[in-house]
Amino acid sequence: MSYDLIGQEEIVGYDEIVGAYDDDDDDDDDDDVGAVIRRAGQKLALAGRQPTQKRLLMQVAKDARRQRVVHDDIQAMRRQNAVGVASRRPSRWMELPAGLASVGTIAAGGNQTIVITAPLLWKPDRLFIPSNLGGNFTLDVLQVALQSWMLTAAPINCGIFGQDATNNEFRLDTLQIGQQLVMRFTNISGAPLALSGVWKGKVLT
Repeated sequence: MSYDLIGQEEIVGYDEIVGAYDDDDDDDDDDDVGAVIRRAGQKLALAGRQPTQKRLLMQVAKDARRQRVVHDDIQAMRRQNAVGVASRRPSRWMELPAGLASVGTIAAGGNQTIVITAPLLWKPDRLFIPSNLGGNFTLDVLQVALQSWMLTAAPINCGIFGQDATNNEFRLDTLQIGQQLVMRFTNISGAPLALSGVWKGKVLT
């Protein structure tokens, strides 16, 4: 069945609809226009609606708007990535642990700086150190992207970071990718000890 349509040139995006059905290199768009109108008529017929002039025009306009959105999305994707793969933006926060550990043992009375570099947007909010280790160490430095997160210079006994401790959340700033969380610990026990622990926090994935 063929259909005639008056007023299609006034539809925004109509050229993209015609182009979607253009499968040759000639300058004759009659076949392409016919394909657009036939497609609109088929959709109306499938929906059980009589393909009147007004309904055909409305269906073609609807298809043109949809084609315009698709066309714009494709162009944006091509601008963002030369190979046509759209980059996915981070969209949700997840709680993930970030482990920390000393390099070997820390001598009695000695200290060591431990650094965690954020691989993703990361908001650390709580430090856990096993109860059997915490009381043997102090936290002397805590920095997020070179900014100190300790109000005073007094060291903090790591016993408060035990797994059963409460009300010890830090709510640190969000680290951007590549920024560093810097900690310095001192061994206040009388023997060399290795330190390990974990930061709980949220990452944007």
